[in-house]
Amino acid sequence: EEQQPGGPEALGRSPLCLSPDIRCYTYERGDVFGTHYDDSATVSYERALRSPAKSQSSYKEDNGRVGARYSTEYTLLLYLNGGGGGGDTLVGGETNFYAEARHGGKLLYSIRPSAGMVLLHRHGHECLLHESAEVVRGKKVVLRTDVVFTQA
Repeated sequence: EEQQPGGPEALGRSPLCLSPDIRCYTYERGDVFGTHYDDSATVSYERALRSPAKSQSSYKEDNGRVGARYSTEYTLLLYLNGGGGGGDTLVGGETNFYAEARHGGKLLYSIRPSAGMVLLHRHGHECLLHESAEVVRGKKVVLRTDVVFTQA
């Protein structure tokens, strides 16, 4: 989908990195993750850019950003199965996005999982109401992380 105007980039912010918090969600037959909004999270510079190869002393060389705090603005989902290939029997488990209840709560987008597909969507105060629909058959497996942005 296309980038809508008014995102964090319009406020002078830019992507810094992916959050180190990577979650693996598994949905079995009958599982649903009902309608909800994804929240933004605050991430310290040290945590956002932690690396086994990066020593504490090298953090001090990063232009005084040590101790700075950044926020996440996008949810990144990586679907690990779906799409029907290779004997995959996943039926259901779509990620559905809805208009606000005050606008009728109608379905705006329905994203069917496909192995290797990435879904990137805004979260925090710009998040659309969404859900993971019921898994009718098979299993849905997805990795989730967030995109960390600099402050303006």
